[in-house]
Amino acid sequence: MKLSVCLILICAIFVNVRAADNAGAALGTPPTDGQGVETLLRKLESMDRKLLELQIGQKDLQQQIASLKTSQEKTLTELSVLQNQTLLILEQQVAAVSHQQSSEKMLSFMPLNSQMPSSMATSCKNVAANVSGVYLIRANNDRTPFNVFCEQEKFDGGWIVVQHRFNGSVDFNRGWSEYRDGFGNLETEFWLGLEKMHQITTARAQELVVEMKDFRGNYGYARYDQFKIGSESEQYKITLGRHSGTARDSMQDNRNMKFSTSGITISGVDTVLKNLTAPGGTIIVL
Repeated sequence: MKLSVCLILICAIFVNVRAADNAGAALGTPPTDGQGVETLLRKLESMDRKLLELQIGQKDLQQQIASLKTSQEKTLTELSVLQNQTLLILEQQVAAVSHQQSSEKMLSFMPLNSQMPSSMATSCKNVAANVSGVYLIRANNDRTPFNVFCEQEKFDGGWIVVQHRFNGSVDFNRGWSEYRDGFGNLETEFWLGLEKMHQITTARAQELVVEMKDFRGNYGYARYDQFKIGSESEQYKITLGRHSGTARDSMQDNRNMKFSTSGITISGVDTVLKNLTAPGGTIIVL
């Protein structure tokens, strides 16, 4: 009887232990301390990997941003250069159009025989045509070209007319600046201008012919184998060579005299102008 009771107690204890174990497993009893640390380490390693990936991604993104910034700056620089080049081209085109319009406007007021098709003539000796008329010449390469009337028939041609008077339509009672710059109309009565005469006579050796004709048709001329007009600082001093021709040398006492104006008093040149007061007076320079 006692033996039976002991066996029953042992079985009951064993059953209770197994039941307790099963109940603990069912209730999710925490694992031991070693297993928890291992799980935590795995989670930390995973977080480290993700953080490293984020850092690498951020670095790549920064490099891409820097590359884009450099590319953008290069593009802006190229655009700025292109804009400057475009503005320069536009300015050149505007200047070219303006120059062309000015040239066309200037040529439209010139006689056809003064429009030089190629190189600029330096005197009436080398203009394109042998017909008397207005031509554009450049007496000195450093100066602006100007129009002159070329006499291509008398005295074998090639003469620049510096004064022409024949009907009194132009008033020759002028001041210093007008005699310096010239006045009148090259197609009718005119005075070419002392400054232009200075350029013409200093660029190369020149001769002078003074033609005169009175109301009765009497004609004469005086010719000088040398002719030069000084600069404005020299008061356009006149230099003359040897005289020849059918008219007397009325300028023999006026050599090396200076031009002056005092209502018009013209030393040197004045004698010529007085001789040309009558219609038909012409001064031409070779």
